[in-house]
Amino acid sequence: MSPLPPEVLKELQQEYISSFADKEKAIENALTARDWKSLLQHFHKLAGSGATYSMPEITELCRTVENYLLQTPQPSEKVLVDSISVLKKIFASRKSGESYKLS
Repeated sequence: MSPLPPEVLKELQQEYISSFADKEKAIENALTARDWKSLLQHFHKLAGSGATYSMPEITELCRTVENYLLQTPQPSEKVLVDSISVLKKIFASRKSGESYKLS
């Protein structure tokens, strides 16, 4: 399969970014409910879709959170809130046409 033309990828990325509001709501609802399984599923999906849409910073962050949730029986809400905050910053940066460097 040949790579997508840059203009097609850019359009798909913008649609993906626009759809984040619904994902954000679902993630926050899962966190409020302390539904770790659901939260894990959301981060797993975002890790995969970040790779699909050529947004490695989303994939890297979400895989890290996914691994954290898999390895931690009682996750820290602060860690998750901070991770969600970074995820929002990534999407905001991408929405304005910039990439985001994880440090």
